[in-house]
Amino acid sequence: SNNILKFVNFKNILKSNSNVNFDLAIFDKFSRYRFENFLDARNVFFNLNGVNFSRNDEKLDLYLELNHTKGNNVGKVSFRSVVSENAESILKGMIKIGKKSKNSDSYLSLHSFIASENSKSQVLPMLMIDNNEVRATHSGSSLQFDEEKLFYLKSRGLSEEQAKSLILEGFLNYSIMLMKDKIFIFKVKNLISKKFLNEKLNVDDITKRFEEAEILKIEEFQEFFERHYKYR
Repeated sequence: SNNILKFVNFKNILKSNSNVNFDLAIFDKFSRYRFENFLDARNVFFNLNGVNFSRNDEKLDLYLELNHTKGNNVGKVSFRSVVSENAESILKGMIKIGKKSKNSDSYLSLHSFIASENSKSQVLPMLMIDNNEVRATHSGSSLQFDEEKLFYLKSRGLSEEQAKSLILEGFLNYSIMLMKDKIFIFKVKNLISKKFLNEKLNVDDITKRFEEAEILKIEEFQEFFERHYKYR
């Protein structure tokens, strides 16, 4: 995390029999990301799961695209963002299915959690379909705290701050639990924990800590996720 405005354009072209799982986490202070994924052959599978946590005036502008140019392929994108304390996010997603993309299967999910009154978020899922023999689904939402859930958690002995943190962690864990790389999951969870504590983020320190802690068992770390997963 730093104060430099970042512009990142990423283009991924998948050819025949490709099988790609993409894990994504964004924690920059000011950033604009564009991810275009072209499913340019038959029998291609692409899956992206991502998260973002912004606070303290941080801003994110994210565009995710699934472009089916050939048929018989599967593309899935799921991204969740939390904004608090004057942070802003714009999540834009696009599914494009061309005329030659018969039997394509595409899914786009964009969800944002507005964790404070002075934060803003826009969620814009879009479809462009030029073939009737396909399956294309999309979902999008901007959420806020549910007072009934907060009341329940506080009735179990949690403070309001603890209850809100647990709900936000559960919201982000929905996408994190779908990620494939266990080491990456560990790093993301540590970065999110630091974010909740409003500490300065340092990916190198977290990587070093992970490498030095050889006795750490990822399975035990996963169990920690699952104990809170029901609050998503």
